[in-house]
Amino acid sequence: MNTSNRAEVGHQVSSTRNIVKVFLASPGDLTDERKAAKGVVDEFNVTWADKLGYQVQLVGWEDTVSIWGRPQESINRDLEKCELFIGMMWKKWGTPPSKSGPHTSGFEEEFRLTFERRASTGKPDMSLFFKAIPDDMLQDPGAELRKVLDFRAEIIADKSILFQSFSNIRELEQLVRRKISAYVQALYNDDEKVDSDASIKGNLSAASHSVSEQKAVGRLLWKQESDFLADLIERDDQSFTVPEEVARLRLISHGLAHSNNDMDPIGPHDANIIFAARRALTLSGREASSLLDAGLSRIEQQNAPLWHWLFSLPASDIEERLVVESLAGRTDNIKSGALRVMMLGNFTIDCLSWNARDRIIDSWLSKDTAAAVKKAALSYLSHMGREEDIPQLRREYDKGDHSTVRSAAEAILCISMRQGKSTAVEALLDLQFDVASEFILASVTDALSIATEDQLVQAAAYRTSNVRMAALNELVNRKSTRIELYEHLLDDSSSDVRYSALTALEQTGRVFALAEAKAIIIKPKSNAFSLGWSGADSAAEDHWKTYRSNAYSKLSVSELLDAYEADGPLEHQAYIALAKKYKGGVPFDIRKDLEDSFAVRTESMLEAFENKYGGLASDLVGRTRQLSEYTRKGFFRSALDVLCEFGEPQDLALVRRAVDGKFADAGQAEIDFLKRFGDWSDIPRVAAIADRQTSFLVSMSGVRVRTLKAAGKTIVRLAGNRIEEMLGLLIAPSVLEYVIAELPMTKLRNVSDDTLIPILLNGVDSLRRTASVRVVQSLTKQRLSKLLDAYIGTAGMRYYNTIFWLDLGVSAHSVEQRGRIAGSALANAT
Repeated sequence: MNTSNRAEVGHQVSSTRNIVKVFLASPGDLTDERKAAKGVVDEFNVTWADKLGYQVQLVGWEDTVSIWGRPQESINRDLEKCELFIGMMWKKWGTPPSKSGPHTSGFEEEFRLTFERRASTGKPDMSLFFKAIPDDMLQDPGAELRKVLDFRAEIIADKSILFQSFSNIRELEQLVRRKISAYVQALYNDDEKVDSDASIKGNLSAASHSVSEQKAVGRLLWKQESDFLADLIERDDQSFTVPEEVARLRLISHGLAHSNNDMDPIGPHDANIIFAARRALTLSGREASSLLDAGLSRIEQQNAPLWHWLFSLPASDIEERLVVESLAGRTDNIKSGALRVMMLGNFTIDCLSWNARDRIIDSWLSKDTAAAVKKAALSYLSHMGREEDIPQLRREYDKGDHSTVRSAAEAILCISMRQGKSTAVEALLDLQFDVASEFILASVTDALSIATEDQLVQAAAYRTSNVRMAALNELVNRKSTRIELYEHLLDDSSSDVRYSALTALEQTGRVFALAEAKAIIIKPKSNAFSLGWSGADSAAEDHWKTYRSNAYSKLSVSELLDAYEADGPLEHQAYIALAKKYKGGVPFDIRKDLEDSFAVRTESMLEAFENKYGGLASDLVGRTRQLSEYTRKGFFRSALDVLCEFGEPQDLALVRRAVDGKFADAGQAEIDFLKRFGDWSDIPRVAAIADRQTSFLVSMSGVRVRTLKAAGKTIVRLAGNRIEEMLGLLIAPSVLEYVIAELPMTKLRNVSDDTLIPILLNGVDSLRRTASVRVVQSLTKQRLSKLLDAYIGTAGMRYYNTIFWLDLGVSAHSVEQRGRIAGSALANAT
């Protein structure tokens, strides 16, 4: 930053702060407004001066020292030292500053001199604020008000200075606050040079790392800090410190840190100790700022209090503070954390000035910005970006940086979606990237519903299989006859696409033999977990089972009987098809077979297999018999699903016995059945089904999450009005998390703190997080405050992520604000 030129026009550089002099001009009828402007400046200095290294000094006629001579000349000398002029007008024009002279009021002289200096030097910056005039006064304005109105008309006609209007002191405070914030922000630029890296990021970083005193009193420590240290020094040898005092010593040292020191904020343990004692401590503004840094830096872990320190700022300053932290935070974690909070809370970046947006985004995406901060910025822009931001995002995408290219593409696509489906389709086809987000995939699928057929053909060649799949499905839904495309997709790398292309061709009249279809659906795939081995992926196997099941459903009974005999004991598709034909009755009575876990039927099939092949292939027969338990479980699993699909209430007892017997894992079909016909007693049964969905392949395939969501919905339904009693049951944490996620807020409000606190103390992190967020969404602020105090006061182990979220509920400025942040966090976690 080049400070030499600025010092000449009021931007005086001290050893610790840059002093920005602002002249406030107005006639005498705005006394309360002048006090309000002074209050805004004081608020700015307390909040930002230490953080940014800039202190604003408001200058006006009240500050002029009485000396011999014309008073206005003394005021004018102060005016010449200022770099920002703020003028306010209402009903009065003011009195002449001298007996003779060209100016009819002191305000006019101050304005004209400043305007002339700006015309010749380009400085100072100027803003005018006009207070609204009552309509009845405009009918007969009088001499003074007529001068004000003429002056305003002159400003409008000249078009050199923009002005804004206000109706009350609150609106004026907002205007002054925005102007001062925007001006100080602009000082980080190299005056007229628009160079984001150097001006915003470099200068803001340098400023934010400065160490300064409170309100320029010439002291290294703030008063609250020195009082605390003085108390420690005066203690005798018998005195002992308490944990919050040790934590505070670390906190103060962090506030004094230089760039050569470790810049990481205090750790989560110390941050929580201070938070727990917050009502008993008198902290300095710098300490509160450091605690805010700690919360921002740990937002991914959610283990350091954040919201109390953030929302202690004036509501109008929060957005500005977050933007500055995103640009000039001491560490990359702080910058990323600020961006994360901005996204969760839908905070904008338009709070600084009308022309800062481009420079802010350029700074976020600068080559010197860490990849983690860039990704956080891109994620924020995905949610809050505008059409005008796309060129900057496109430049980031075109860099081809593997760490940000997908995030940049997603941001462009999300912004395009907000413009409309057709724009989104165009953006999708222009960007070739790996679509991984379920939200974006769902949005892409929706957008493709209005795509032209030619666009769908383009999308069917997309680099990402799930986009190809979405395009293919849309073509099939439209009954498109793009046979050549479907045939081409039979060799696709994705079994999902191959299966859909196969069924699409069948809809056009193409017939495939089972062996031919199997060869298309199941193709060798290298296995990442072993060397030199390859096999079919599980999705392809599932598609083949579905295809064969559909094919069998179209066969006649006699054809199915032939297939049943040909399949042998290891295949159950023909049996299931026959059971459906007979609705589970004789001779394919799935109820009877389920009762004995398919023992009799499997043995009968094995004997038939031995009689047919025993003499010719004794080894094959022996291996087949060794697999008899596996065979029985396969039959059992499929038959139980079919029984549940029949949806007959009289089968409830059999389904319960089958599930309780645990011969083979039950799944979503059984959960859905119990949801329809079960009762309170089935809650542990449903929870057990969901909890057993824990195998690696099931977890990876997404089946586990779908099953857990179904279990959550089912348990809430079966519990009825006995929610508190249900929450006291022994339900696995992995299942209880989804139960709580599905609880209506009205029902969660009726759960006592005695029931909630043990859940909030559970050792499973994801359960605590979900429960905490849902509690914040549901309970009143008063109750959340009591719950937070009770939780912090709990003896033994406590968990910081619970405190993190309960703090949001207590500290947020409104129910809507905490609901929005909590809802965003829950959506992004699922």
